[in-house]
Amino acid sequence: YPVIGNYDNIFLLQFETIEDVQNAYDELLNKVIYITPDIEFSADEDIEDSEDPESEPIMMTVQENPLSVLELEMDSVPEVIEEAKVDDDKLVVALIDSGAQVGGNVIAAISVIGESSDDDNGHGTKMINYITQEFSDANILSIKALDSNGKGSASAIYSALEYAIEQNVDVINLSLSAYSTA
Repeated sequence: YPVIGNYDNIFLLQFETIEDVQNAYDELLNKVIYITPDIEFSADEDIEDSEDPESEPIMMTVQENPLSVLELEMDSVPEVIEEAKVDDDKLVVALIDSGAQVGGNVIAAISVIGESSDDDNGHGTKMINYITQEFSDANILSIKALDSNGKGSASAIYSALEYAIEQNVDVINLSLSAYSTA
């Protein structure tokens, strides 16, 4: 099968045709726990403004694959998270969104989509403001899984969730929308 990425027994496959997808699905159905298309998610804004509310499967290269990026990033900031929990004994919130710059409440930032971890959409910064209004001393781990258009794949969201869980954060925040049919 055309595996373009894997992490911890999760495999990202990409096919050229719907027929290829259906054949793989039929063959793998009783051998795997879960199969889903890698649909697009959006920053949770006003979905009514969207021209096409149904998400399309996402095509990507091996280099764009979030599971490969996750493998590279997994050990990048654990000591920062541990220091925040020990030294400050503060809540650590993983924000999975369009990114953020380190500073203020943001103690670390990574990207699972192979781009800068900075927020080039604005939604991540808005979510940080919401979080810090409610929890002013929260430490935030920004995990960028959405691009400059506020969109990201299911595999990017999964990779970000895996990273947050591995970092042993206290809370994981996602503000996302997706429309899809299986």
